Amino acid sequence: MLQNNLIAVAARKYGIKRGNNEPSDQWKNRVFYSVLGQMGYASLWDVEENGEPISVIHFKTRIKKIYTSYCAIFHDLQYGFRRGISEEDLATQILNTYRNAGFIYHSPYQIVAAKFSAAQLDDILFLRGLAPGDQQLISGLGTYQLIEQNDLQNGSVNEMFQLPSKSLLKMWDELQCRARWSIYKRKGREEFLRAMPVFSKDDGWQDQFPTDQGITLLKLGEKGNELYYLYKEVDHQCYVSQLPIWLMMGTGYFRVENELLASLGRLPAITYKEDGDIVTFKLKSRLPDEEWNFLRVYSWPVQYARATYVIVKSVFYAIKKTLEPIGYQFVKE
Repeated sequence: MLQNNLIAVAARKYGIKRGNNEPSDQWKNRVFYSVLGQMGYASLWDVEENGEPISVIHFKTRIKKIYTSYCAIFHDLQYGFRRGISEEDLATQILNTYRNAGFIYHSPYQIVAAKFSAAQLDDILFLRGLAPGDQQLISGLGTYQLIEQNDLQNGSVNEMFQLPSKSLLKMWDELQCRARWSIYKRKGREEFLRAMPVFSKDDGWQDQFPTDQGITLLKLGEKGNELYYLYKEVDHQCYVSQLPIWLMMGTGYFRVENELLASLGRLPAITYKEDGDIVTFKLKSRLPDEEWNFLRVYSWPVQYARATYVIVKSVFYAIKKTLEPIGYQFVKE
């Protein structure tokens, strides 16, 4: 009774509907995940007695306290998105999801909510920077609103989430046009990107040049200090063109990898299945950070090992419409 009421009230408040064939436990876990996120986000408006700004520790402590309280009430509640995840890891994961999608700004000494911004696509108004009392509907951790009229004052979705304005194929063509090729002598310590349209344990790097690709990525150097190059072989001669360091920092090579996959016709589709008011989708390759952060903040993780997520159906189709012009394909199962 109390348990069911708490879940039902939160689900109604945030518009989190259960799929027609969705297991009850998964739906409860989705509501629980969104509640944890909202409670952590609300802590950004707390006023510390000592006047100190809100810290990462404060944000994560709020989530962990809510987690413990809910588990004390829901004795059968299991956080099913990732079995065995610790409270600390869960709080960190929620913080990073917000931060990576631009909902939270993080400086060395404090975290604050982002400035208000909104972007509309069809009947979905993506929202960021709302105060807790102004919260609207939620998908995953992201806030949105259903709206009928188009408001020209709302910004672009691509600009709001820093998505590229060009297609993957166009960006790949431009990357090759900027290349400055020089002869390279193999040293036997090279790592080449194998353009495989699946997640792999070795992250897709191998020590042999994949001859079926024509051009691939070459990685040289020690871990943490790698340099990346475009690489090709012509008439038994090797050629390289160094890529800008800023372009390849962190997981920057994911974008170039997707451009390469698209150019080879190997970029795998994101598969999805409708279930009432929700959609379950699966990723089969690594998305660049910007695309992934946008998709991730509006979805619930349900099977990490299988890269499977749930999202509100109307939000999914708005995101799908945003990503397709970039070159991503979606296939309905």
